[in-house]
Amino acid sequence: APPPRAVPRSARAAARARQSRVGRALARALLARLSASDGSGVWHLTHTPDGRPLAVGADGRPGPSVSIAHAGGWAACAVAHGGTVGVDLEVPRPGRPCLDIARAYFSAAEGAAVAAGGQDAFLVFWTLREALAKCRGSGLAGALGLDGAALAALPPGGGVVTAEGAVCRVWSRRRRGHVLALAFTRKS
Repeated sequence: APPPRAVPRSARAAARARQSRVGRALARALLARLSASDGSGVWHLTHTPDGRPLAVGADGRPGPSVSIAHAGGWAACAVAHGGTVGVDLEVPRPGRPCLDIARAYFSAAEGAAVAAGGQDAFLVFWTLREALAKCRGSGLAGALGLDGAALAALPPGGGVVTAEGAVCRVWSRRRRGHVLALAFTRKS
């Protein structure tokens, strides 16, 4: 039997497609605003072969870093000129095996925090990991391979961590039933 309040696959796919369109619309709006404010030219939104968003100029030059996330009816976008950015967004889901995932993939310190704080703590660490992986371009494998001890040592809200040899600023907030995380690193 399906879990309570299960949404048919086709409805979930349609909802994700809508969220994806909203995320891309946010990215285009932020790119247009950046172009207007700094005279950097018109940026077009496209994507890499693996699906990551990519801003390029009309002449093909690389544009600002773009990251998009969506979950549970929410969409988020971040654009960074002069560095790379990653954003992630998650919502609580009943029945998610947070402690099992934390034990399998997180550091001991993160696992202890998840054991004490439940899904809320799990979502903070998960979104921070995803945002860092997007910022560094390393995907889910990169997110799961990060040294979580550094994440567990962060003060509430965020700070600075080293991920894959790069110094990154990270930020995380819980608002209106979702957790949003952002990671940013300046270009060298």
